[in-house]
Amino acid sequence: MMAFIKRKMTYKRHNFPAPNADCLNCGINQMDLSAQFQPKPQPKKEVKTRKQTPLQYVAGEIWEAYGRPKNYKDVKGKQRPFFPLLLGLIKRKGMNWGYETLSNVKEWKRLEKGKYPLQLLMYNSKNETNKITTKI
Repeated sequence: MMAFIKRKMTYKRHNFPAPNADCLNCGINQMDLSAQFQPKPQPKKEVKTRKQTPLQYVAGEIWEAYGRPKNYKDVKGKQRPFFPLLLGLIKRKGMNWGYETLSNVKEWKRLEKGKYPLQLLMYNSKNETNKITTKI
């Protein structure tokens, strides 16, 4: 029984005397044999991108203008994350304030050749309590 298995295995194997030559056992060319086993090209997977809200866009543009800092020092000297600060300010003050601040930051960068002062940004973000409101 063992001799039969060995003979069967030797029959199935190919014997190529040289590269790109015909098999001595069955006569198939080595290149024809390798062409059968070429991997099929896989379809490219679509990369899912998250849609960006206008709020995130404006905060991201302001963050880019500041050079993408991870943290900033607050009044007490603590390191605070900068991007969530911008998101919170724009959420609280509104999109109009965000676009206004974005234009101020870009104009300051163009004219002054530097970064818009963070203290000025924080001052402009304070609630305006001096407005007189009249109810009719």
